[in-house]
Amino acid sequence: MSIRLGLDGLSFCILDPVTNTYLLISSVLFGAPDNSFAKHEEYMLTHKAFGLNYQKVIVSVESPAFSLMPISLFDQGAVREVLTLQGIKVQKNDQLIRNDIEQANASCVFCLPDFLFYFLKTQFAKLTILHDSTPLISAMLRKRVGDKIDSILSVCVSESYLTIVAARRGELLLTNRYYLSDITDKVYLILYVMSQLDFDHHSAAVVLHGDVTDGDLFMTSLARFVKNVSLASPPSFFNYAFNLPPRSHRFYNLFLMSLCV
Repeated sequence: MSIRLGLDGLSFCILDPVTNTYLLISSVLFGAPDNSFAKHEEYMLTHKAFGLNYQKVIVSVESPAFSLMPISLFDQGAVREVLTLQGIKVQKNDQLIRNDIEQANASCVFCLPDFLFYFLKTQFAKLTILHDSTPLISAMLRKRVGDKIDSILSVCVSESYLTIVAARRGELLLTNRYYLSDITDKVYLILYVMSQLDFDHHSAAVVLHGDVTDGDLFMTSLARFVKNVSLASPPSFFNYAFNLPPRSHRFYNLFLMSLCV
């Protein structure tokens, strides 16, 4: 079972590893962002799908407090200090979670509220906790190796932020989250990142997923400046026992999670 906890809701899917088939997908929106995760806990306690015995449960969490660190320089004792120096607020009782990303020789380190950490540990016996950028980074470094398009920008779109992962020829160049709500600002930011990374606007690919719709103002505005703009497709190496829902690119990150463990 894969579960993605976003601040405005959650989504989950169930994979049969024998046939490599996704059997079910579901999502619920809670409305306004909820940093307390109280609604998420209530939903997981009452929905029957979360009470079953799974071979493995993977949970990804939308957490603004995260950083990517080289594995060779990783020092467990200095993580809190490093995050604080980067302007990330680390509460005294926060749990620090580490996701190693071998393809990038890096670790994604993030903070998880103490109460949420212990709720998940109690609720699920065989648990892996990921930051929601970890599957995106891993997928980017596997994507289109040797393809004619060697520069790729993966952009997770939310109403209030963009998560950008950039890679060239399988090498991670950048990952960051930018808090913006204005469409013009979001388009400008993507163009600025591409410029800083020397991505050609005619040959580089920008792949969008999350809260974006084909032909909406954000996508059409971006397409005025970048030739190769597309919506992410669900991973083709999985089978699906259901008709993929409209706007299935919203769940792109969710489908990728099982590849991380």
